[in-house]
Amino acid sequence: RASRRGAGRAGEAGEAGPLRRLRAAVAAAGELGVVLRVSGVELVTAWQHARKAVRWRPSGRCPVRGGTVMRSGRRVAVAVMVVLAGGLAAPAAAAARADPSWVIQATPNPAGARYILLSGVWCASAAACTAVGYYDNRSGVYVTLAEAWNGSRWKVRATPNPAGAKDSYLSGVSCTSATACTAAGGYENSSEVAVTLAQAWNGSRWKIRATPNPAGATSGGLDAVSCTSARACTAAGDYNVNNSGADVMLAERWNGTRWAVRATPNPAGATSSILSGVSCTSATACTAAGDYVNKSDAEVTLAEAWNGSRWKIQATPVPAGAQHSYLSGVSCTPAGCTAVGNHEDSSGAEVTLAERRS
Repeated sequence: RASRRGAGRAGEAGEAGPLRRLRAAVAAAGELGVVLRVSGVELVTAWQHARKAVRWRPSGRCPVRGGTVMRSGRRVAVAVMVVLAGGLAAPAAAAARADPSWVIQATPNPAGARYILLSGVWCASAAACTAVGYYDNRSGVYVTLAEAWNGSRWKVRATPNPAGAKDSYLSGVSCTSATACTAAGGYENSSEVAVTLAQAWNGSRWKIRATPNPAGATSGGLDAVSCTSARACTAAGDYNVNNSGADVMLAERWNGTRWAVRATPNPAGATSSILSGVSCTSATACTAAGDYVNKSDAEVTLAEAWNGSRWKIQATPVPAGAQHSYLSGVSCTPAGCTAVGNHEDSSGAEVTLAERRS
Protein backbone atom coordinates (compact mmCIF):
# COMPACT_ATOMS: atom_id res chain seq x y z
CA ARG A 1 0.00 0.00 0.00
CA ALA A 2 1.20 3.51 -0.74
CA SER A 3 0.51 4.76 2.78
CA ARG A 4 -1.72 4.17 5.78
CA ARG A 5 -3.94 7.17 5.05
CA GLY A 6 -4.05 6.38 1.34
CA ALA A 7 -5.06 2.81 2.02
CA GLY A 8 -7.85 4.01 4.27
CA ARG A 9 -9.24 6.29 1.60
CA ALA A 10 -9.12 3.63 -1.04
CA GLY A 11 -11.41 1.44 1.02
CA GLU A 12 -13.89 4.12 2.09
CA ALA A 13 -16.47 3.43 -0.56
CA GLY A 14 -17.07 -0.13 0.58
CA GLU A 15 -16.74 0.22 4.35
CA ALA A 16 -18.91 1.75 7.03
CA GLY A 17 -17.49 4.64 9.05
CA PRO A 18 -16.49 2.61 12.12
CA LEU A 19 -14.61 0.05 10.02
CA ARG A 20 -12.66 2.76 8.25
CA ARG A 21 -11.65 4.51 11.43
CA LEU A 22 -11.22 1.46 13.66
CA ARG A 23 -9.21 -0.74 11.31
CA ALA A 24 -6.13 0.79 12.95
CA ALA A 25 -7.70 1.46 16.37
CA VAL A 26 -6.21 -1.67 17.92
CA ALA A 27 -2.93 0.23 17.75
CA ALA A 28 -4.42 3.66 18.30
CA ALA A 29 -5.64 2.74 21.78
CA GLY A 30 -2.18 2.07 23.03
CA GLU A 31 0.62 -0.22 22.00
CA LEU A 32 1.17 -2.27 18.90
CA GLY A 33 -2.10 -4.02 18.23
CA VAL A 34 -2.04 -7.20 16.18
CA VAL A 35 -4.88 -9.36 14.91
CA LEU A 36 -3.98 -13.04 14.92
CA ARG A 37 -6.02 -15.69 13.13
CA VAL A 38 -6.28 -18.86 15.23
CA SER A 39 -8.43 -21.81 14.12
CA GLY A 40 -10.61 -19.62 11.97
CA VAL A 41 -11.22 -16.99 14.65
CA GLU A 42 -9.46 -13.63 14.74
CA LEU A 43 -8.08 -12.73 18.16
CA VAL A 44 -6.90 -9.32 19.32
CA THR A 45 -3.71 -9.08 21.32
CA ALA A 46 -0.96 -6.58 21.95
CA TRP A 47 2.81 -6.37 22.18
CA GLN A 48 4.68 -3.88 24.31
CA HIS A 49 8.15 -2.60 23.61
CA ALA A 50 9.90 0.67 24.45
CA ARG A 51 13.39 1.71 25.50
CA LYS A 52 14.40 4.66 27.61
CA ALA A 53 15.85 7.69 25.85
CA VAL A 54 16.32 11.36 26.59
CA ARG A 55 14.36 12.86 23.68
CA TRP A 56 11.74 11.75 21.19
CA ARG A 57 13.69 9.20 19.21
CA PRO A 58 13.25 5.75 17.68
CA SER A 59 13.84 3.18 20.40
CA GLY A 60 13.99 -0.03 18.47
CA ARG A 61 11.92 -2.58 16.65
CA CYS A 62 9.48 -5.03 18.17
CA PRO A 63 9.14 -8.54 16.75
CA VAL A 64 5.59 -9.10 15.54
CA ARG A 65 5.06 -12.58 14.17
CA GLY A 66 2.08 -13.87 12.28
CA GLY A 67 0.08 -10.66 12.65
CA THR A 68 -2.26 -9.69 9.86
CA VAL A 69 -5.51 -7.78 9.60
CA MET A 70 -8.19 -10.01 8.09
CA ARG A 71 -10.99 -8.43 6.07
CA SER A 72 -13.23 -11.45 6.38
CA GLY A 73 -14.02 -14.15 8.92
CA ARG A 74 -15.66 -14.00 12.33
CA ARG A 75 -14.28 -11.64 14.93
CA VAL A 76 -14.88 -12.08 18.63
CA ALA A 77 -14.03 -9.98 21.66
CA VAL A 78 -10.95 -11.26 23.44
CA ALA A 79 -9.28 -10.20 26.66
CA VAL A 80 -5.59 -10.82 27.25
CA MET A 81 -4.30 -10.46 30.82
CA VAL A 82 -6.89 -7.75 31.49
CA VAL A 83 -5.44 -5.72 28.61
CA LEU A 84 -7.58 -5.51 25.47
CA ALA A 85 -5.67 -4.14 22.49
CA GLY A 86 -4.65 -1.07 24.45
CA GLY A 87 -1.86 -1.92 26.82
CA LEU A 88 -0.33 1.53 26.99
CA ALA A 89 -3.46 2.83 28.70
CA ALA A 90 -3.48 0.18 31.42
CA PRO A 91 -1.38 0.17 34.61
CA ALA A 92 1.96 -1.58 34.26
CA ALA A 93 1.77 -3.58 37.49
CA ALA A 94 1.58 -6.92 35.65
CA ALA A 95 4.83 -6.15 33.82
CA ALA A 96 6.64 -5.89 37.14
CA ARG A 97 5.97 -9.50 38.06
CA ALA A 98 8.96 -11.81 38.17
CA ASP A 99 7.47 -14.19 35.61
CA PRO A 100 4.58 -12.48 33.80
CA SER A 101 2.48 -14.42 31.34
CA TRP A 102 -0.40 -13.60 29.01
CA VAL A 103 -3.61 -15.57 29.37
CA ILE A 104 -6.85 -15.34 27.40
CA GLN A 105 -9.89 -14.35 29.42
CA ALA A 106 -13.43 -15.25 28.40
CA THR A 107 -15.36 -12.21 27.21
CA PRO A 108 -19.09 -12.13 26.41
CA ASN A 109 -20.38 -11.12 22.99
CA PRO A 110 -23.70 -9.30 22.50
CA ALA A 111 -26.52 -11.53 21.27
CA GLY A 112 -26.75 -11.54 17.49
CA ALA A 113 -23.48 -9.67 16.98
CA ARG A 114 -21.74 -10.51 13.70
CA TYR A 115 -18.58 -8.38 13.84
CA ILE A 116 -17.15 -7.37 17.20
CA LEU A 117 -14.11 -5.33 18.18
CA LEU A 118 -12.82 -4.03 21.51
CA SER A 119 -10.49 -1.19 20.59
CA GLY A 120 -9.63 0.53 23.86
CA VAL A 121 -9.18 -0.42 27.53
CA TRP A 122 -8.38 1.21 30.85
CA CYS A 123 -7.86 -0.37 34.27
CA ALA A 124 -8.35 1.58 37.49
CA SER A 125 -7.13 -1.48 39.41
CA ALA A 126 -6.54 -5.21 38.86
CA ALA A 127 -10.22 -5.75 39.67
CA ALA A 128 -11.69 -2.85 37.70
CA CYS A 129 -11.19 -2.58 33.94
CA THR A 130 -13.36 -1.09 31.22
CA ALA A 131 -13.07 -1.89 27.52
CA VAL A 132 -14.92 -0.23 24.65
CA GLY A 133 -15.48 -0.80 20.96
CA TYR A 134 -18.37 -1.57 18.66
CA TYR A 135 -20.24 -4.42 16.99
CA ASP A 136 -22.47 -5.11 14.01
CA ASN A 137 -25.95 -5.98 15.31
CA ARG A 138 -28.75 -8.06 13.82
CA SER A 139 -29.92 -5.09 11.72
CA GLY A 140 -26.51 -4.63 10.15
CA VAL A 141 -25.89 -1.41 12.09
CA TYR A 142 -22.67 -0.74 13.98
CA VAL A 143 -23.40 0.19 17.60
CA THR A 144 -21.26 1.07 20.62
CA LEU A 145 -19.99 -1.57 23.03
CA ALA A 146 -18.58 -1.52 26.56
CA GLU A 147 -17.48 -4.38 28.79
CA ALA A 148 -16.32 -4.34 32.41
CA TRP A 149 -13.96 -6.59 34.38
CA ASN A 150 -14.71 -7.03 38.10
CA GLY A 151 -11.71 -9.15 39.01
CA SER A 152 -13.31 -12.46 38.10
CA ARG A 153 -15.23 -12.02 34.83
CA TRP A 154 -16.07 -9.67 31.97
CA LYS A 155 -19.63 -8.39 31.56
CA VAL A 156 -21.30 -6.35 28.80
CA ARG A 157 -22.57 -2.96 29.95
CA ALA A 158 -25.32 -1.27 27.98
CA THR A 159 -24.21 1.82 26.05
CA PRO A 160 -26.49 4.37 24.39
CA ASN A 161 -26.31 5.29 20.71
CA PRO A 162 -27.20 8.76 19.41
CA ALA A 163 -30.75 9.14 18.14
CA GLY A 164 -30.91 8.51 14.41
CA ALA A 165 -27.33 7.23 14.21
CA LYS A 166 -26.66 4.86 11.32
CA ASP A 167 -23.32 3.68 12.73
CA SER A 168 -21.67 4.36 16.10
CA TYR A 169 -18.36 3.33 17.65
CA LEU A 170 -16.12 3.89 20.66
CA SER A 171 -12.39 3.82 20.03
CA GLY A 172 -10.82 4.86 23.35
CA VAL A 173 -11.61 4.98 27.08
CA SER A 174 -10.05 6.47 30.20
CA CYS A 175 -11.08 5.95 33.84
CA THR A 176 -10.07 7.78 37.00
CA SER A 177 -11.94 5.30 39.21
CA ALA A 178 -14.27 2.32 38.89
CA THR A 179 -17.19 4.76 38.84
CA ALA A 180 -15.80 7.44 36.53
CA CYS A 181 -14.92 6.62 32.90
CA THR A 182 -15.03 8.57 29.67
CA ALA A 183 -15.12 6.96 26.23
CA ALA A 184 -14.59 8.67 22.88
CA GLY A 185 -15.42 7.76 19.30
CA GLY A 186 -17.83 8.87 16.63
CA TYR A 187 -21.00 8.10 14.73
CA GLU A 188 -22.69 8.63 11.40
CA ASN A 189 -25.77 10.78 11.89
CA SER A 190 -29.09 10.68 10.03
CA SER A 191 -27.58 12.95 7.36
CA GLU A 192 -24.79 10.41 6.81
CA VAL A 193 -22.19 12.76 8.26
CA ALA A 194 -19.50 11.35 10.58
CA VAL A 195 -19.31 13.35 13.82
CA THR A 196 -17.61 13.10 17.22
CA LEU A 197 -19.01 11.14 20.18
CA ALA A 198 -18.25 10.95 23.91
CA GLN A 199 -19.88 8.91 26.66
CA ALA A 200 -19.44 8.91 30.43
CA TRP A 201 -19.80 6.11 33.01
CA ASN A 202 -20.98 7.16 36.48
CA GLY A 203 -20.83 3.78 38.19
CA SER A 204 -24.32 2.70 37.16
CA ARG A 205 -24.84 3.64 33.51
CA TRP A 206 -23.27 5.12 30.38
CA LYS A 207 -24.54 8.51 29.21
CA ILE A 208 -23.83 10.49 26.04
CA ARG A 209 -22.10 13.84 26.49
CA ALA A 210 -22.46 16.40 23.73
CA THR A 211 -19.24 17.05 21.80
CA PRO A 212 -18.63 19.91 19.36
CA ASN A 213 -17.46 19.51 15.78
CA PRO A 214 -15.13 22.11 14.25
CA ALA A 215 -16.73 24.78 12.08
CA GLY A 216 -16.91 23.65 8.47
CA ALA A 217 -16.20 19.99 9.31
CA THR A 218 -17.89 17.56 6.92
CA SER A 219 -16.72 14.49 8.85
CA GLY A 220 -14.79 13.77 12.01
CA GLY A 221 -14.19 11.46 14.94
CA LEU A 222 -12.26 10.96 18.16
CA ASP A 223 -9.68 8.17 18.35
CA ALA A 224 -8.35 8.45 21.92
CA VAL A 225 -9.09 10.01 25.30
CA SER A 226 -7.18 10.57 28.54
CA CYS A 227 -8.61 11.79 31.87
CA THR A 228 -6.82 12.88 35.03
CA SER A 229 -10.03 13.52 36.98
CA ALA A 230 -13.78 13.44 36.42
CA ARG A 231 -13.49 17.12 35.47
CA ALA A 232 -10.43 16.98 33.21
CA CYS A 233 -10.32 14.90 30.01
CA THR A 234 -8.63 15.38 26.65
CA ALA A 235 -9.69 13.63 23.45
CA ALA A 236 -7.82 13.51 20.14
CA GLY A 237 -8.78 12.64 16.58
CA ASP A 238 -9.25 14.36 13.25
CA TYR A 239 -11.82 15.88 10.92
CA ASN A 240 -12.28 16.69 7.26
CA VAL A 241 -13.41 19.89 5.58
CA ASN A 242 -15.56 19.87 2.43
CA ASN A 243 -14.82 16.16 1.92
CA SER A 244 -11.46 17.24 0.53
CA GLY A 245 -9.66 14.07 1.58
CA ALA A 246 -7.25 16.16 3.68
CA ASP A 247 -7.48 15.35 7.39
CA VAL A 248 -7.05 18.02 10.07
CA MET A 249 -5.99 17.10 13.59
CA LEU A 250 -8.53 17.60 16.36
CA ALA A 251 -8.25 18.00 20.15
CA GLU A 252 -11.12 18.53 22.58
CA ARG A 253 -11.15 19.23 26.34
CA TRP A 254 -13.72 18.32 29.02
CA ASN A 255 -13.83 20.70 32.02
CA GLY A 256 -16.46 18.89 34.06
CA THR A 257 -19.31 20.76 32.39
CA ARG A 258 -18.80 20.65 28.64
CA TRP A 259 -16.52 19.59 25.81
CA ALA A 260 -14.74 22.31 23.79
CA VAL A 261 -12.45 22.23 20.76
CA ARG A 262 -8.89 23.39 21.46
CA ALA A 263 -6.81 24.79 18.60
CA THR A 264 -3.90 22.60 17.53
CA PRO A 265 -1.05 23.97 15.39
CA ASN A 266 -0.18 22.25 12.13
CA PRO A 267 3.46 21.69 11.11
CA ALA A 268 4.69 24.09 8.43
CA GLY A 269 3.80 22.79 4.99
CA ALA A 270 1.51 20.04 6.27
CA THR A 271 -1.25 19.11 3.83
CA SER A 272 -2.98 16.64 6.16
CA SER A 273 -2.64 15.71 9.85
CA ILE A 274 -4.19 13.41 12.45
CA LEU A 275 -3.84 12.70 16.17
CA SER A 276 -4.26 9.01 17.01
CA GLY A 277 -3.34 8.88 20.69
CA VAL A 278 -3.24 11.11 23.77
CA SER A 279 -2.01 10.79 27.36
CA CYS A 280 -2.28 13.27 30.25
CA THR A 281 -0.48 13.29 33.59
CA SER A 282 -2.39 16.33 34.86
CA ALA A 283 -4.98 18.84 33.65
CA THR A 284 -2.11 20.99 32.41
CA ALA A 285 0.16 18.32 30.93
CA CYS A 286 -0.93 16.21 27.95
CA THR A 287 0.87 14.74 24.94
CA ALA A 288 -0.84 13.72 21.71
CA ALA A 289 0.75 11.66 18.93
CA GLY A 290 -0.08 11.04 15.29
CA ASP A 291 1.31 11.91 11.87
CA TYR A 292 1.10 14.45 9.07
CA VAL A 293 1.76 14.67 5.34
CA ASN A 294 4.65 17.01 4.55
CA LYS A 295 5.56 19.02 1.44
CA SER A 296 7.13 15.95 -0.11
CA ASP A 297 3.87 14.01 0.28
CA ALA A 298 5.47 11.74 2.88
CA GLU A 299 3.72 10.90 6.13
CA VAL A 300 5.91 11.61 9.14
CA THR A 301 5.58 11.33 12.91
CA LEU A 302 3.91 14.08 14.94
CA ALA A 303 3.69 14.93 18.64
CA GLU A 304 2.07 17.90 20.37
CA ALA A 305 2.03 18.96 24.05
CA TRP A 306 -0.68 20.74 26.06
CA ASN A 307 0.51 23.06 28.84
CA GLY A 308 -2.87 24.06 30.24
CA SER A 309 -3.46 26.92 27.84
CA ARG A 310 -2.31 25.85 24.38
CA TRP A 311 -0.99 23.02 22.24
CA LYS A 312 2.59 23.17 20.94
CA ILE A 313 4.36 20.97 18.38
CA GLN A 314 7.22 18.83 19.66
CA ALA A 315 9.97 17.73 17.31
CA THR A 316 9.92 13.98 16.61
CA PRO A 317 12.51 12.01 14.64
CA VAL A 318 11.88 9.95 11.53
CA PRO A 319 13.80 6.66 11.15
CA ALA A 320 16.62 6.83 8.61
CA GLY A 321 15.43 5.81 5.16
CA ALA A 322 11.75 5.74 6.15
CA GLN A 323 9.32 6.51 3.33
CA HIS A 324 6.42 7.00 5.75
CA SER A 325 6.19 6.93 9.55
CA TYR A 326 3.33 7.14 12.02
CA LEU A 327 2.67 7.29 15.75
CA SER A 328 -0.59 5.62 16.77
CA GLY A 329 -0.48 5.63 20.57
CA VAL A 330 1.26 7.35 23.48
CA SER A 331 1.53 6.90 27.25
CA CYS A 332 3.07 9.38 29.69
CA THR A 333 4.25 9.50 33.28
CA PRO A 334 5.70 12.58 35.01
CA ALA A 335 9.13 11.24 33.97
CA GLY A 336 8.41 11.14 30.24
CA CYS A 337 6.38 9.72 27.37
CA THR A 338 6.60 6.68 25.10
CA ALA A 339 4.89 6.67 21.69
CA VAL A 340 4.49 3.73 19.32
CA GLY A 341 3.51 3.17 15.73
CA ASN A 342 5.22 1.94 12.59
CA HIS A 343 7.15 3.08 9.55
CA GLU A 344 7.72 2.02 5.98
CA ASP A 345 11.41 1.43 5.40
CA SER A 346 13.41 2.03 2.24
CA SER A 347 12.43 -1.39 0.87
CA GLY A 348 8.73 -0.70 1.33
CA ALA A 349 8.35 -3.07 4.28
CA GLU A 350 6.33 -1.85 7.26
CA VAL A 351 8.09 -2.28 10.59
CA THR A 352 7.31 -1.29 14.16
CA LEU A 353 8.43 1.95 15.77
CA ALA A 354 8.78 3.23 19.34
CA GLU A 355 9.96 6.69 20.42
CA ARG A 356 10.69 8.12 23.87
CA ARG A 357 10.78 11.63 25.33
CA SER A 358 12.13 12.25 28.83
